[in-house]
Amino acid sequence: MRRVQRFLLPLVSVLLFCLPQAWGQTVPPSKHVLIVFGENTSASSSVGHMSYLDSLVAKYGLATNYVADTHPSIGNYLAWASGLIQTNNDSFSGTFSDPNIAQDVEKAGLTWKDYVEDISSSCPGLNSGGYAEKHDPLAYFSNINQSNRVCFNQFTTDLKNNALPNFSYLGPNLCDDAHDCSLSTFDNWLQTYIPGLLASPYFQPGGDGLLVITFDEGSGSGSNSTSGIESGTWTGGQVETVVISPRAKVGFKSSNSYHHESVLRLFEEALGLTGFPGASSNPNGALTAPINMSDFFTTTSTGAPVVTLSATSLTFPNQTVGSTSATQTVTLKNTGTASLTISSLQISTGDFAFAGTGNCSGSVAAAASCTISVNFTPSATGTRTATVTITDNAAGSPQHISLTGSGVSGGTSGSLTLAPGTLTFPSTTVGSSSAAQNLTLNNGTSASVSITGISIGGTNSGDFAQTHTCGASLAAAAACTISVTFKPTATGTRVAALSVADSAGTQTANLTGTGASSTSSSVTITPNPLTFPSTTVGTPSAVGTATVKNGGTSSLTFSAAFTITGDFAFDPNSGDCGSSLAAGSSCSITVIFTPTATGTRTGTVSISDNAPNSPQILNLTGSGVSSSGGGSASVSVSPTSLNFGRQTIGTTSAAQTVTVTNSGSASVAIAVAAAAPFAASPGTCSLATAGAHCDISVTFTPTSTGRA
Repeated sequence: MRRVQRFLLPLVSVLLFCLPQAWGQTVPPSKHVLIVFGENTSASSSVGHMSYLDSLVAKYGLATNYVADTHPSIGNYLAWASGLIQTNNDSFSGTFSDPNIAQDVEKAGLTWKDYVEDISSSCPGLNSGGYAEKHDPLAYFSNINQSNRVCFNQFTTDLKNNALPNFSYLGPNLCDDAHDCSLSTFDNWLQTYIPGLLASPYFQPGGDGLLVITFDEGSGSGSNSTSGIESGTWTGGQVETVVISPRAKVGFKSSNSYHHESVLRLFEEALGLTGFPGASSNPNGALTAPINMSDFFTTTSTGAPVVTLSATSLTFPNQTVGSTSATQTVTLKNTGTASLTISSLQISTGDFAFAGTGNCSGSVAAAASCTISVNFTPSATGTRTATVTITDNAAGSPQHISLTGSGVSGGTSGSLTLAPGTLTFPSTTVGSSSAAQNLTLNNGTSASVSITGISIGGTNSGDFAQTHTCGASLAAAAACTISVTFKPTATGTRVAALSVADSAGTQTANLTGTGASSTSSSVTITPNPLTFPSTTVGTPSAVGTATVKNGGTSSLTFSAAFTITGDFAFDPNSGDCGSSLAAGSSCSITVIFTPTATGTRTGTVSISDNAPNSPQILNLTGSGVSSSGGGSASVSVSPTSLNFGRQTIGTTSAAQTVTVTNSGSASVAIAVAAAAPFAASPGTCSLATAGAHCDISVTFTPTSTGRA
C-alpha cells in the first residue's frame, strides 16, 4: 500500500469583496421627478459637512465632478430650467418665452407644481426668511401656467395624499436654502421634508420617483453665457449633486463631467419628453457621455404595473330623481411588480359622481390597492348610464367601469334603496362561516312595494348565503334587513352579488371576500433577527439576506409593499419577493444597513399578507462605529500551517481546524479557498464581526504520492 506524507497547507485566503459598477445607457422612466437647490456652496464645503445629506450620499449617488454654469445665481437656475443663460443680472424683473421643462411637461399632458416658501405672506417657510424670484426660475416664463406656483405647505398635503404632480420644484426660502443662514439650516430643512418623500411609494422598490439635490453655484465670480456652456466652458464652480431613486446604484460616485443642463436632460428623458431645451440638447457636443446621467442607475428591470379591478360594472338600485344613492365601491389592485401611476380618474356624465371616500390617485405601489367610490343622483327618470375611465401607466390603459342606474319619480312608483352597495368580508378559512353582515332595504316612497325574490348570483354565488326579515311586500317608509354570511369553498378572492327583485325594479349589492387555507399561517422568516456586523457611520454595509418561506398548502399573497424602518433600506439590486408566494416556496428579502450614529441600531421589515397572523415582522439590528474610532478589520489565522501526516491515496483525512480572528473594530466578509488536494469548508466563517473569531475545517485527499 502506497502512503504519502503531507506537511504544509497553502495559506487560506481571506478576501475582501469589491463589486464592479456597470454603466447604464438609458434613464429609467419616472413619472415623479423633483429638484431642490441649496445656495452658494462649493462641494468642498458641503460634502462631509451636512450629516443628513451625507447619509443620502451613502445610500444613493453623488456626482463628484458637477460644475455649475455661471455666476451669480440667476443664470444657473435658468440654465437648469431652459438650458439657456438668459441673464446674469440677479435683479432682472422681466419674463422669457423660451422653451423650458415646465412647458414641455404641459405639452405632454403631464402635471407640474412649483412649491415655494414665502411666495406670499400666507406661505411661511420652516424658518423665517424672504422670497427671491432669482431662486424661482419658473416664475420668469410667460409660456407656462403660473397658477401651478403654490405655497410650499401644499407639498406636504399632496405627498400625504399620494398626489404629487409629474414634476415638482421645491423652493426653500432665503434662510432655509442657506443663502442667508448656515449650511446646517439647509441640512435641517432637507431632514424635515425629504424622509417623508423617500418613505412614500414613489421611492420604495418598484416606485418611479427621482429626486436631485444640488446647489446653484460654488466658489468663484466668473459670469458665462449660453454660447459658453454650449462650447464647453463652465464658470460656476464645483457643487455637490445627489441623485436619488429606487433604481439608483447604492453609494455610487460618478466622476463624469456634469452641469445644470445635465439634470435638465435627465429629467426630460425620465419623463419621456423629447424637447431637450437649449444646452440640454448638446448642440455642439460639449457634454461628455452619458449626457443624460444614466450611469447613476442600475440596469435591472423594474417590471411593470398591472391593474386588476374587483368589478368592471356597478348597477345602482332605482333612485328617486334628485336624491343620492348609497355609495358603491370598486377595488383597484396593482398586481404587477412596479408602481402604478394614475394620471386621470374621470366619470363621463353628471348623474354619477365620485363619493369622496375613495383613495385612488397618484401612485399605487406594487401589490397595493385603492378604492374608487361612486354614488348616483339621477337627473331624470329612466335608465341612466356612465363610465369611469382610469388612465394610468399600465398595459390596457385606460381601464373602464360601466355605471348603470334608473331614475324614478317620487310618490307611488316604488323607489327603494339597498345599502351598503358592497359587503366586504374578512379573510375566512375555507369551509368556515364568517360573522353575518347586514344590508338594509329601505322603501323611501309613499306606497307599498311588492318583493318578488331575493337571490345571490355571480361567479362564486355558492360561497355566500342570506336570510332576511323582508316579507312579500314592504310598506311605505319601512325597511327590512338582509343578513349575509360568507363560507368560502376555495382560497383567494371570491365574488358574487345579491339582488332584490320587486315591483320597482331590481336592487343589487356586491359581495366579496377572501378564502384562506387553514394551513396558510405557516410563514417563517429566517434568520430573525437579521443581524449586521459593526459598520462605520454613514457607510453602507454588505447586503444582508433573510428568507421568507410559505410552509402552508396554499399561495401566500402579499397585500401591500413591504415597509422598512430605522437605518436600513431594501437593496434595489436584489431580493425576489413578488406579489405572491406559492405553497412550499421561498423568496429573499435583501437589506443594506447604513448607520446614522454609533451604537446599536434597530429596525423592522413589516410584511402584510393573507396569512391569519399577518403582518409578519423581520427584526433588524446592527451597530454603528465611528470612522475615527478604529473602524477597520484586523484579521489573523492560527495556525498558519497544518501537518496531515501520511494519508492513503484516494482517502480523506480527518478534518483539522484553522481559526480566523478579527481583532479590529469593523466586520469583514470572508471567502475560503484551498488548493487541491486540500479542501476547506467555511464552517462558521462567512462574516467575521469585530472582535469575533470563526473556524475553517480543512481535509486532505491525496491523489498521488509525495508531498503537497
